Amino acid sequence: MTASLFKGVITPLLTPIDQYDQVHEKSLKNLVKYQLSGGVHGLWASGTSSEFPSLDEKERVRSIQIVVDEVNGEVPVIGNVTMPSTQLTVELAKQIMGNGVSAIAATPPYYFSHTQIEIADHYRAIRQSVDLPLWIYNIPSMHKTPVAPSTVATLASESVISGIKDSSGTGELLTELHILRDRMGFGLCSTLGTSLRVGVATALGAQGVIPALANVVPGLFVDIWNFSKTGDIKKIKSLNEKVMIALQLGLLGKSGSSQQGSIFSGYKKALVELGVIEFDYVTKPFKALTASEALEIPLILDKLNISADLTSK
Repeated sequence: MTASLFKGVITPLLTPIDQYDQVHEKSLKNLVKYQLSGGVHGLWASGTSSEFPSLDEKERVRSIQIVVDEVNGEVPVIGNVTMPSTQLTVELAKQIMGNGVSAIAATPPYYFSHTQIEIADHYRAIRQSVDLPLWIYNIPSMHKTPVAPSTVATLASESVISGIKDSSGTGELLTELHILRDRMGFGLCSTLGTSLRVGVATALGAQGVIPALANVVPGLFVDIWNFSKTGDIKKIKSLNEKVMIALQLGLLGKSGSSQQGSIFSGYKKALVELGVIEFDYVTKPFKALTASEALEIPLILDKLNISADLTSK
C-alpha cells in the first residue's frame, strides 16, 4: 500500500478494556464502527491512546487483529509495534505481519536515550526484518530523543520508511522535514498528532492528522479536514470552537489523575455515555473518573450535539 493512500483523519484508537485489563472485543468493534460511520480515513491501532505500554503483547496483537477484522479493508489500519528495543519491536511486528494490517509504526526505543545513528539503525533493522510499510512515530515526550528531520529524510530516501506521525509539537522541525522532502524529492506521508491544527495541516505540508479526540468526535474532525481542502476558514474557525469544547472531556480528572490519565478516562467515559463502549476502565495505575467528575460529560456532549447510531451493536 503506497504512502499516497494514507491521508486525512486517522484516529488513534482507544482500547476499551474490562476490569482485568483485557481488551473488551465488543466495545472495540463498536468503536471501530463508530469511527467508520464518522467518515475517518484510517485507523491507528495500539498507539499511545490505546495505553499500549500497559498491555501485554498478547492483548496488543489481539487488539490490532480485532481492528483489522472489523475494518475489513474499508480504510487503512496502521499498527503501532513500539517496544523498548529493536529486537523486541521486530518480534512484535512479526506477530502481526500477514494479518491484514496496512502498515506498522514504531517510536525509537524508549527508556534509554539514543543517538540519531542508533535511531536510524533501529528503523533499518525493522524494515529489513518485516515486509510492511514502516512509519516513524515521533513523540519525544515518551522516548526522550526526537527523530531529527535529517534522519527522517535519510530513511525516507533509502525507502526504509513510508510515513511519519509527528507528535513532537515542534512546528519548526516538521517544517524543516517538509523543506527537505521538497528539495530531495523523496516520498513520505507526513501526519500531525494534533487536535487544534487540523484545519491548517495541509497548509503546513501534512497529508493527514491523527487526533486522539477523534475517538469521541470523528465526524467533527472529518468536517474540519474537508473544509481545509476547500479553504473555508470561517467554517473551520466555527468548528474549532467545538473542538475546544470537546477538549474539556480530557480535563475532568481532578482526584489524583495525571494529565494523560484524565484524557483516557474522560474520553472513555464520554464513549460510554454515547453508548459506543460498555466500560470506562483504564489501565492501572490510571484512575477512572469519579461520579462527581463525570457529571459534566452529558453537558459537554449536549453542547456538541453528537450521538452514536450503532444499530448493529
